[in-house]
Amino acid sequence: MQITGKVHRVEQPTAREHNGKVYKEQKVVIETTEGQYTQQVGCSISRDNIIGTLQVGQTVTADINLRGRDYTNKQGQIANFTTVEIWRVQGGQSDPQAPQIGTVSDLPF
Repeated sequence: MQITGKVHRVEQPTAREHNGKVYKEQKVVIETTEGQYTQQVGCSISRDNIIGTLQVGQTVTADINLRGRDYTNKQGQIANFTTVEIWRVQGGQSDPQAPQIGTVSDLPF
């Protein structure tokens, strides 16, 4: 499957360790205009060659996998979790009118 749109938000990458291996992940939101209404779709990136490459305002086409699973809590209630995982990105054209978000080092204090 694919999703096409502008990168709306990019979160800082995170890392966790499990059984001696480090797993990295980055969350991004892609704004799509397919259909009648604009949608903001939250996605996860876990591939090292993609993490850190997206910027707010870029127009991208991302190849995605939909993943889902059930979870039963201690009270026996079942919930379902769904994730949208990006595994390849094409495009990356910047929108010159998109707001530029600075980094912590850009702050005057």
